[in-house]
Amino acid sequence: MRFTYEALLCIDDEGVYHAHLPDIESCWASADSYGEVIDALAAILEEYLEATLAAGDEAPPAQYDHRVYEGFFPVLLCVHARECTSSDVVSAAEAARMLGVSRPRVTVLVQKGMLHGYREGRNLLVSLQSIYDRLRYYPRPTASVPSYEGPDDVDVLNAEPLFDLIHPSYESEDY
Repeated sequence: MRFTYEALLCIDDEGVYHAHLPDIESCWASADSYGEVIDALAAILEEYLEATLAAGDEAPPAQYDHRVYEGFFPVLLCVHARECTSSDVVSAAEAARMLGVSRPRVTVLVQKGMLHGYREGRNLLVSLQSIYDRLRYYPRPTASVPSYEGPDDVDVLNAEPLFDLIHPSYESEDY
């Protein structure tokens, strides 16, 4: 779905750009350039909308008549948010199994924004698309057996065990 909101931007004395969305509480970003602050705010807005829609709530209505204070200028911000259905999410335990990590690690990944997820009561639900994206961009390392790189004249498979060379066998006649 496509959403358009009005953002208010300003530049501080140090040249840092700040932007916020008056329609959505606590949705703001800061960056060193205009493009960076717009990209950051768009990513935050997209994540917020996807989580809101996935939780079954409606997106907040957009308003375009905000009071613009001195030093601020309005910008229209348009994002595409994918609406998640119940088949597009899995439990944190299932996400952990798919990723090969622990369930608490999945919770941390959601809190840090590395996976998209939301709480439904006490349950943490994670979007399948964010799991697939993580697996595609951060594949799990495969376990490999280290190879033996010894001298070429040693036959590793048929060598006499080192233990027998150091300690004589207990079945010897000397005992």
